[in-house]
Amino acid sequence: MNEDLNSILQKLSNYTQNYAIGQIIAELHVVVERLEFVKFKPGHKDSHEELLSQIAYLLDRDLSPGILEFVRELIEEESLEVLIGDNGRTFTGYVEAYFSEKKQVIFRTAVHMSKPVERLVQAKLMDIFPVSSRIVFEVDPSIGAGFMLVDNGNAVADYSLRTKVVKLIERRIREHVVR
Repeated sequence: MNEDLNSILQKLSNYTQNYAIGQIIAELHVVVERLEFVKFKPGHKDSHEELLSQIAYLLDRDLSPGILEFVRELIEEESLEVLIGDNGRTFTGYVEAYFSEKKQVIFRTAVHMSKPVERLVQAKLMDIFPVSSRIVFEVDPSIGAGFMLVDNGNAVADYSLRTKVVKLIERRIREHVVR
């Protein structure tokens, strides 16, 4: 892989550090598909602001702030062609390969945590997991309360109210049946 591609992948990773890998890939597919659908070709006379305005119109409300910032930087560096047409499809393939090698740790709670609490949790998780791990915070109201820790798709800690209630019910049913 050449140095320019590595640099672009690293920028993407930096802008999306706390995003789930699946979300990053899905949003990149949206960008590539929209740019291709409208046969988007940045003109040499378009200013960065005009390009940003056109892109914002195409992608309004469909992308996270990190992906939009990544696209904005590509425009400023005049590298947007990496997301257009065949280049875009090839790039998303590289992104998938790049992130397939990354460890992803998901800290799932029932409600949003404040930024100071997220930073505290992230610092503790970084003591446990390798520095290169992507630590992602997700909200899943169905867990009721507590938290779940998922490491590359495997639940390694489940302190959710949902799981505790299910286990309690199962235990009570077994006790009742055994009697």
